Amino acid sequence: MYDHVNYFRMIAGTLKEFVHTPHETVFHRIRSIASMEEFLFSSRIVKKIPHLLVMDRVDCRLQDALSDNRLIKSFYSFYIVAHAPMDDFDTIETANQSVKSILHKILSKLIHDKQHYIGGMELLDADSIVYGSIGPIGDNFIGVECSFTITEKIPLMFNVSDWCI
Repeated sequence: MYDHVNYFRMIAGTLKEFVHTPHETVFHRIRSIASMEEFLFSSRIVKKIPHLLVMDRVDCRLQDALSDNRLIKSFYSFYIVAHAPMDDFDTIETANQSVKSILHKILSKLIHDKQHYIGGMELLDADSIVYGSIGPIGDNFIGVECSFTITEKIPLMFNVSDWCI
C-alpha cells in the first residue's frame, strides 16, 4: 500500500539536492493551496534552499463500481519550490532550472520504484503524471506542481450487521 507522506519524506531525506536537517527542513506537509501560500509567507522557512511540499490529503475516484473488482483511483500531488526575487531574471531562471532538475530526478525515482515494486509504487499510473509551473506564490516562491494517480483494490463489502435495517 502506498503512503504518500512517508514516501516523499524518504525522497526529501535521500535526494542530494535537498538539505534536510533538523535546522534546515525542506519537507513540508500542506492541506491546500491556501495553506501552502500562507506557509510560504512564513518567516521561518529557509529561503536559500529548495523545498518539497506534499499535499497531505487524497482525493479518490471509485472505478468499476458495478463489478466485483472494485478499484479506487487516488490522486496525489507534490510541489517543489525555490525562492526567487521577482525583479531578478537570472535568479528566477536559475530557480526554474533547479526545480525542474529536481522534478526530473523525483520522476525517475517514481518510475524506478514502479518497475521494481518499491514503496507501493507498482500501481502508479505513469500516464497520469502531470506537471507544470507555479508561482510566484507566497513570499516570491516559484516552482513546479506535479500530480499522479495510483489505482488499488478497495475492500468494499456491504455488511448488513453495520446497519439498522
